[in-house]
Amino acid sequence: MDRTACFAALRRRTSGVFGTSLSQSQVDGINGILDAFATHGDGRDKTLAYALVTAYHETGARMVPVREGFAKDDVSARRIVAKREYGQPAGKYGHVFYGRGQVQLTWLKNCVASSKDAGYDLVAYPDKMLDPVISARVMIKGLLDGRWNGAGKGIAPTCP
Repeated sequence: MDRTACFAALRRRTSGVFGTSLSQSQVDGINGILDAFATHGDGRDKTLAYALVTAYHETGARMVPVREGFAKDDVSARRIVAKREYGQPAGKYGHVFYGRGQVQLTWLKNCVASSKDAGYDLVAYPDKMLDPVISARVMIKGLLDGRWNGAGKGIAPTCP
């Protein structure tokens, strides 16, 4: 992929996405997703587009891993989700599994399911989802296998 052309297209006034400029953190976040897709994706443009749209939506266009509600720290994030079922301490470490990362990974079961892809125990260290490399990799792999959509069906093509 020609990243220069990609970023030029995103900066076009007519793109309807970021306006005419991107912050350095947005560029870094997009590059991280492109890197993760190059090593863990399926090579399909539709899958890459879905990953970028997911990150755009889940991060409020920041494109970098964030805490739910874009809280700056764990205490603030806990306040945001305190009344939600997943806002309660769970698991053997008593962490609150509110949304983190570019895909807003929530729930203890999702952290268990994504730990292998993260390369870290996300049950013990859920804030590892704030690492851009880990977050992008988990997002790409999860979109492909469908671990978050309830039906367990990824977006990979059904035909060879």
